Amino acid sequence: MNDTSPEIAAMVHARLMAKSGEERFLMGIRMHEAARRMVMASFPPGITDEQRKELLFERFYGGELSSVSRDMPTPIGNGDCVKGRDALFANETVDSLFEQALFRQSK
Repeated sequence: MNDTSPEIAAMVHARLMAKSGEERFLMGIRMHEAARRMVMASFPPGITDEQRKELLFERFYGGELSSVSRDMPTPIGNGDCVKGRDALFANETVDSLFEQALFRQSK
């Protein structure tokens, strides 16, 4: 369902595209972090870290975790997922990109 008029959608799109890449990147990080916190706030109290990771993964990606995903040593949802991202970001990390964006924004 889309109840937004084409004029308003174009206005919102233009405002978003007027932002720098760093600003849009930071917006994405903040939105993901807000969504992650809202999902985690819905978890029952007293669950283990492993249960929290599995629930978070299931809420974000749906379905049951495969045995391959379960065996991954990298924690999910703690901001420290580093396995494989070096190849994707050419030795950059989300943290280093975030720091660079903050530094550029403060100039």
